[in-house]
Formats: sequence, structure tokens, C-alpha cells
Amino acid sequence: MAITLKTTNTTIASALVTAGLVTRCYSWPVESVSNSEAIVGYPTTLELVRTFGRGHDRVVIPVWFVCGIASEEATLDRVSALVTAASDVVDVIDAALASTGAVATQFGAFEQVDVGGVPRLALRFDVELTG
Repeated sequence: MAITLKTTNTTIASALVTAGLVTRCYSWPVESVSNSEAIVGYPTTLELVRTFGRGHDRVVIPVWFVCGIASEEATLDRVSALVTAASDVVDVIDAALASTGAVATQFGAFEQVDVGGVPRLALRFDVELTG
């Protein structure tokens, strides 16, 4: 089963908004994003396995939840809410992609991302698909 990146990214973004976890989620990296929005990125890992004909593909897609400038108290509030909702994030993504193959969503890391020249703290989840 081949993994279709555009469909996968759009499905993740739509599921996060529908579940109320974010107000807006982009299906690809964008130049401008507001705090409390999310971005589904391009794959960080892509493995094409060719066994017994086609085999299985494996892809890891990052999803960033933009929290804000690290030194602001409002950012701590957003981070706290996301950490509390982390299992909901995993459940929503895994359920949305269940029909595409094996899916495993994991908390990735806190990272600093550049948004319009302003460094912001983001919470990254890694979505691993095998199909």
C-alpha cells in the first residue's frame, strides 16, 4: 500500500481542527502561523522497502503545535494545555489514519521554530506510518 503524502497531511490537519485541538492547522509548512495553530510538515524519514514485490513503505511526518515565544507566560499556559492533551492528540491522529496502514504517533520534542523571523516554542509529535 502506497502512502499518499498530500492526503495524509490533509487528513491529519483536518482531524486536529475537527477534534478542537487547534483552531487552524496547515497541511504543509507555511511562512506565517499564529500561536495555538499547528503545522503538518514534510517527512523527516522516508523508507521504501522492496520485499516480495512491493513491500511496505515507512514515513515519519512531524506535526508542530506552535505555542509562542518561550519567555512569555501565555506560552507556558499553551504548553501546559498541550501536555495535558497529548494523549488526545495521539488518539485523534491515530484514529484518522487507521485505514492507511499501521500508524504510531509519539511525542517528539519541544523545539524552537522560526515563524516570520521570530523564534517560537513548538511541541512536535512524530507520526509514523507503515503501509
